[in-house]
Amino acid sequence: MRLLFEKAGWEPGLLPPRCRRYYEVGVELVVYNQRGRISPPAPVLVLIDGRLPPEVGRNPSDAVLKELLEASKTVAVVGLSPKPDRDSHQVALYLKRQGYRVVPVYPREDFILGERVFRTLGEIPFRVDIVDVFRRSEETLPVVEEAVRLRPRAVWLQLGVVNEAAVLLCEAAGVTLIMDRCIMVEHRRLCGGGS
Repeated sequence: MRLLFEKAGWEPGLLPPRCRRYYEVGVELVVYNQRGRISPPAPVLVLIDGRLPPEVGRNPSDAVLKELLEASKTVAVVGLSPKPDRDSHQVALYLKRQGYRVVPVYPREDFILGERVFRTLGEIPFRVDIVDVFRRSEETLPVVEEAVRLRPRAVWLQLGVVNEAAVLLCEAAGVTLIMDRCIMVEHRRLCGGGS
């Protein structure tokens, strides 16, 4: 059992039957497995029926998002298509017009939007502030695992993309995660960007 996550605020008697192995003692979370008591090396989050508690994984406030967007300079766009009619292309073009350095991550092409294309996030040799991910929800976890190794300010999962395991991974790594939001829409709304 791999234990990554933040401690839950429940007392033993309040946990549902499927989670009875996990409970909090003071500020230490004690976990019982088949061999008895173990003390996890990191804080732990209890999943209820395989799902996150409702207070975990919420997107940051508008103030936090605005500060993130204003302070960031470089955005790696995973899945940036060379086709101008694709959402990823339109969003990246918008970000570029707003003054961001856009870093395409795509399995083909040498250049997209005039920028050198990297095959993976791990190939990028400089700091990235935001990793913007255009992938289906079920395909995002390996991308997020690679992204957190870069230590960006944030990983941004585009509109319609939600992955609870990514929430846990980002929380454990101390990386802000935004899910199910379009970075272009949020930038326009919060920072007043044009077209």
